Amino acid sequence: MTDNLLSGDAFNNERSQKLFEVIDELHSCGAKAYIDLPEIVIVGDQSSGKSSLLQSLTDIPFPVAGRLCTRFPTRIVSRRTPGGPDVTKITLEATISGLFEKDPSASFARDQKYAEFERSGNDLSEKDFIRAVDDAMCLMGISADPSGANDEKEAGKKPNFSSDVLRIELSGPSRSHFSILDVPGVFQSRTKDVTAHEMEGVKTLVSAEMRRKQSIVV
Repeated sequence: MTDNLLSGDAFNNERSQKLFEVIDELHSCGAKAYIDLPEIVIVGDQSSGKSSLLQSLTDIPFPVAGRLCTRFPTRIVSRRTPGGPDVTKITLEATISGLFEKDPSASFARDQKYAEFERSGNDLSEKDFIRAVDDAMCLMGISADPSGANDEKEAGKKPNFSSDVLRIELSGPSRSHFSILDVPGVFQSRTKDVTAHEMEGVKTLVSAEMRRKQSIVV
């Protein structure tokens, strides 16, 4: 009986895969705002090594130095597609939490704006990933890395964080089925160019994810 409990990929059967797809679809349509959905959540302080952990788990070339990386929640959805190629697809999803957005009630308008954003390919390099993230931040309306901003006028005008979600879908014959949510790192002290409101917003976002009964917190 023990052999049947943990026999390889827990989603390596039709029933479990259908359950996985239903949960993923609920996440995509924003149902998480109303019901708790199971999810692995990665939390930690700023610069605590979360990006390195995610890279080791997913093979996504997250930049690990020189940038304020996690500026918005990032959902990574991995699924096995036997016989198919390795594909990475990056999209955006608007949320209704509005912790950082100037007009949180306009989530529908942001969803429409995000509908045309998609970056996909078979071999995602770090350069490609950074370019996709920069394009996503531009659409989200958040500033370039504040710690290295060349345009001083831009720093402070745009928010540094967003509640909206960068969604990364991984598929391929050797992938496993899982869903991971990476949230911005918590600040332990005041940081230049990041406002007290934003620091409190990050703390609120992380605390909300940790309080969800269905969350598996790492």
